[in-house]
Amino acid sequence: MLMPQLEPLTEEQRMSLSTLKHSCKQPEDALSIGMDKLQQTLAKGITIDITRIGSYNAQMTLAMERLKGIENFLI
Repeated sequence: MLMPQLEPLTEEQRMSLSTLKHSCKQPEDALSIGMDKLQQTLAKGITIDITRIGSYNAQMTLAMERLKGIENFLI
């Protein structure tokens, strides 16, 4: 798709473009892994064990603290 636009590039420019593409892959993968971990943490943070009715308030407090931590991280 981009080949017609890339045709005027010199060989050196193509190599630089290839290097840039390769160097972006690792941070992109790390960001993806971080986003997956954040999603898991968020899901864990809002999960409440309904089988332990007596500890509902404690669980809710813990969930709110976890969400506050995530909020602080994102801001």
